[in-house]
Amino acid sequence: MKPKHRKPPPGLPTRGAEPPPAPQPAVLACLTLALLASGALALGHLTAEGLPGCGRGGGCDAAAASALGRAPLLGWPMSIVGTAYFLGLLAAGVLGRGVLSRGIARVALMGAAWSLVMLGGLIQIGHVCVYCLVVHGANLVMASLLIRRFSMLPARSPRRQVAVALALGVASLAGLLVADRQAASRAQAAAERRLAESTAAMTSQTSPPAGAGFEGRFRRGPKEAVARLVVFTDYQCPDCRMVDAQIEDLAADPRVSVSVKLFPLNEDCNPNAPGQYHANACWAARAAEAAGKLGGNDGFWRMHRWLFGRGGAFTEAELRAALPGLGFEPAMFSRLMESPEAIRGVEADVREGVSLGISQTPMIFINGMELRGWNAPGGVTRAVRAVLDSSPAPATSSADSPQDAIARYMADWRASPTVALPPAVLRNGLGRETAPVTVVLIGDYREKTCAEADGLLRVFTSGPEPTIRYHFVHFPVEAACNPATTLTRHPGACLAARAVEAAAGVDGQEGFWRMHDWLMRNQNLPLDEPALRQAAAEVSLDPGLFMEALAQPFTSENVAADAAAAKSLGITSIPMIFVNGRHAPRWKYQAENLLGRMIMEAAGQ
Repeated sequence: MKPKHRKPPPGLPTRGAEPPPAPQPAVLACLTLALLASGALALGHLTAEGLPGCGRGGGCDAAAASALGRAPLLGWPMSIVGTAYFLGLLAAGVLGRGVLSRGIARVALMGAAWSLVMLGGLIQIGHVCVYCLVVHGANLVMASLLIRRFSMLPARSPRRQVAVALALGVASLAGLLVADRQAASRAQAAAERRLAESTAAMTSQTSPPAGAGFEGRFRRGPKEAVARLVVFTDYQCPDCRMVDAQIEDLAADPRVSVSVKLFPLNEDCNPNAPGQYHANACWAARAAEAAGKLGGNDGFWRMHRWLFGRGGAFTEAELRAALPGLGFEPAMFSRLMESPEAIRGVEADVREGVSLGISQTPMIFINGMELRGWNAPGGVTRAVRAVLDSSPAPATSSADSPQDAIARYMADWRASPTVALPPAVLRNGLGRETAPVTVVLIGDYREKTCAEADGLLRVFTSGPEPTIRYHFVHFPVEAACNPATTLTRHPGACLAARAVEAAAGVDGQEGFWRMHDWLMRNQNLPLDEPALRQAAAEVSLDPGLFMEALAQPFTSENVAADAAAAKSLGITSIPMIFVNGRHAPRWKYQAENLLGRMIMEAAGQ
């Protein structure tokens, strides 16, 4: 008789069986971190919202605008591809309870190899993208963890695990690409509208205005020209490089003159720059100035073309090697470039740019008038051709005088379309309902500029006949309670917004505005529930009732509803302010708050 095979008792391993691999929570943690960082980059790309530590015009924007920012052959934004990729991998890891199969691990290792390529590219272009470094760093750490345990991983994954991970990755990729196309379409439509408005204003100008003169230190083209271009630029700015390529073709027309002013986005030489986002921009500007001083007009433009050809990035050795071919003696050039004289012209350009309200590079003027919509396809070329076709008389730059920053900001507000504000944003109001001006501020109780704007607006709600009806709308920049953002810039912002709603629950609108005022005045204090209990007593609210209200779901629900209404209005930064339904994109110039001017103009005074 053949011996009967008995099954081993439950819980005992069969002979020769290997124990299942232990879960690797560190792998899931790396995938989560990479997903969050790539998701933030994708969100910033889709909404044009600056990221903490990597704001508009910074290293993240520069990396996205470079060849590294698009998937080879496909042209898709790498932030979107990365988000879908890490979401699929994370889903596989979660379904596998922290264990990836060898097949999926091989995919992850190929992704890590691509991270090495991307990191090398970031080093080469010289832009610091913090979120990119987090993505690729987390990806490489995850790869090292997988390599160490590769032989212990199961050979195959369950079909369900692969199918769900693949479906989730593909679906998220498709959805994000659709959103990207829609965002690009909206941005292009807006650029075309601004370009049409600017071009119409330029071509309807029958004679040059009386001006104080507006031209750069080095000019290409005739002294008297039909179209006189002045461009504030930065040699490490990808958009500036794109615009310069159009200008290079236009400069061949004898009716066109071009001059450049320098606005490096680097705080080393520009105190108005948001950090050191363009790491070599100041040295590139110094090189251009030194070339102009040593080689005159021709020397400046030779260096200008060399700098843009390299994206403004170079080492000291690369510059010294190039100088003889550009017509400069290296030792003399280096001494001048490093001297204070080489930066004086740049500093003057920066001051002038700030006085004109510069918000980005490039900033382009044609015959003293700012060109909006230059980022439409061929925008600069189309605008200059339209000016040339309108046949104005040639003139010198002495006739040109652009608007100053205050006039520009006021014009921006006047040009904003009047929008119908949803009823949800008018829920909390202060001041008489029949006031001639309605002001809506969408903000965060922990943001200093919100407090500054709020302080001025409160003045206009006081007196026997307040000028404005003031409405405050919650948009805490903290993802815990705001479904309209994935960013957290102000920890405690959710608690502050909920506290105001709780105060309203206890004492209606009067309670709302008393707690609102306390929070705006005490932004620097640490915020927790004991501090809020004390604040409730200070603003004449029953602390016990207040704390009960704070625990109720309606506080979070009201905050989320406000945030959703703000999102419907296209919020990209806070505070977002509307004066009589017109968005005021910039309401402050240096120390001067312009909201008062806007309010008085809206009131007809």
